[in-house]
Amino acid sequence: MILLDGFPGNVNSPYGLAERLTKGGINILVFNYEGSFNSEGIFSFENCMNDIGVAIDFLKQKKNIQQYAIKALETDHYFTNKRDELANLITEWIKNK
Repeated sequence: MILLDGFPGNVNSPYGLAERLTKGGINILVFNYEGSFNSEGIFSFENCMNDIGVAIDFLKQKKNIQQYAIKALETDHYFTNKRDELANLITEWIKNK
């Protein structure tokens, strides 16, 4: 499971969610977006969307599937194909705020 911490998020797991899920036997991937907190790079919405895509790609790699006992969800294909559409919708929402 990828736990996204908001925009730009914060350094703590919200409500200890990652820790609770891990204790329940669920592997969690948590990361800081590029340019936020201790991560290198420049923080931007586009970089956040790219970071999410990189996380998805990481979890799809065969060696990582085996090492971390990743189980694919049927919805994975749907959300991966909708990434650009989702990014555009969020970008429009931010512009209109």
